[in-house]
Amino acid sequence: LDQLPLPDLLQLFGSSKKTGCLFITTPGGTEGRIYLREGRVYGSVINGNFSIPVDKSFYRMITWKSGTFLLDTMATYEFENPINETVESMLMEAMRIIDEMDAIGDDVPSYDAIFRIIIKEEPKLSDLTKDQLDIFQLALVEPSMEFILNSSKLSDDIETTKAVTHLVRNKYMEIA
Repeated sequence: LDQLPLPDLLQLFGSSKKTGCLFITTPGGTEGRIYLREGRVYGSVINGNFSIPVDKSFYRMITWKSGTFLLDTMATYEFENPINETVESMLMEAMRIIDEMDAIGDDVPSYDAIFRIIIKEEPKLSDLTKDQLDIFQLALVEPSMEFILNSSKLSDDIETTKAVTHLVRNKYMEIA
């Protein structure tokens, strides 16, 4: 993905009407799969967690900047709630998400990040918003970005990432 970014790769597969599964593995070992049928995205999954909505998994993967990929033209999967979107329409939304994530800053924790909770008098937990406190509680349960994103009740990954980044920047927790 360092040499050929995922959006470019998907555009190629979309315009050439490819069918199969694009397997992506990050340097941290996270595995993603994007399923295509005649150049249209119909499903996606990260680390075999099929409980995450397919569009959410797709938009998370599109932000990955490094890793390896393989297209298996024989692989298929039948999703309970498939999507049937053109690569182009999904990439338009993905570009908006990437822009919003980039606006958060360069210190956004990666999907593979593991956190260490910092317990001290300052800053006070009472200074956190309700949403930030909910995210902090998730980090107490399982201090991984993947778990927090999967378990967050916030409207989307952007809002969750903003809350996590706030907690790291303000020394409530740090990347281990």
